[in-house]
Amino acid sequence: MQLMKPSNLVMLLIVAFLLLPITYPEKFSPAVAAPVSLLTRDFIPTGDAQVYEDSPNSNYGGIMIYIRSKDGANLRAFIQFDLDNIPPGSKITEATLYLYKYGSPDVARTYRCSRVSGSWSESTITWNNQPAVGSPSSDEVIGTSDGWESWGVTSSVQQFRSKDTASASRNYGWRIADISEGSLVQHQSVFYSKEYETDLAKRPYLRVKYYPPHLELETYGSSFDAGNWVKITVHRKDYEDNAITRGDLIVKLDSSSTSSNAKFSLTEGGTTITELEIPNGSSSKDFWYYDDKAGTWTIHVYTSDYLY
Repeated sequence: MQLMKPSNLVMLLIVAFLLLPITYPEKFSPAVAAPVSLLTRDFIPTGDAQVYEDSPNSNYGGIMIYIRSKDGANLRAFIQFDLDNIPPGSKITEATLYLYKYGSPDVARTYRCSRVSGSWSESTITWNNQPAVGSPSSDEVIGTSDGWESWGVTSSVQQFRSKDTASASRNYGWRIADISEGSLVQHQSVFYSKEYETDLAKRPYLRVKYYPPHLELETYGSSFDAGNWVKITVHRKDYEDNAITRGDLIVKLDSSSTSSNAKFSLTEGGTTITELEIPNGSSSKDFWYYDDKAGTWTIHVYTSDYLY
């Protein structure tokens, strides 16, 4: 066996970028991105509406959202948010839905927030075509003073942004309704909707706290010769290092090498690439790196899907 000459050695510092360009590089072994930070983001609704039992074929969407308990004239609220840019596999630590109440009931009431089970549209939803709901997300006692009201929806958002298709649920938003509908005496609350423009700070919003996923790299072997191809695997993992398989993920590739011949490919000796895709259903993707110049070079992999 011919010994490798030191002048031909290529030292690779493998770096997986995530939220910030701060990493713990490893030589010739799995490379893990720096610990990710807890993010807090607010989302405004993409749709909100109310449905009215006493006018079951009418659509109601405006600057106000009514929730009412009244025999034959109940009112329910529906609200939905686009959460697609929370990456699948994010660790959701808290999700809270906020509505500003400016018309309070005469006595305290309990309003239930339930995950909606089917599709609906703000412009077409009515009492007669409203979708069903699943298990309750949370109950909230609504007082007789105006101000912010909130419901915990963490479990729903966890399912919406699950790491795999098998455990995921479609995001159709939530329904909020009085848990004791059909009262002989009317009990009603009025909230601002997303169309309210006088004070934008009082529009509904969803606050989500989460840790985004990260990328890890794995190399094979303990040393590399200049002029040879090196196999590398990029993995996508959640905060607790579980594999993520849901959704298509574009990963970009870069090297600090000063060689004009340095390149990446999906196959050994194949066509040059600057990015690759981890497809839905897969947690990783193999690729190859070639460098004909001896030295110590850094390989970066990163995805804009994890940058917020």
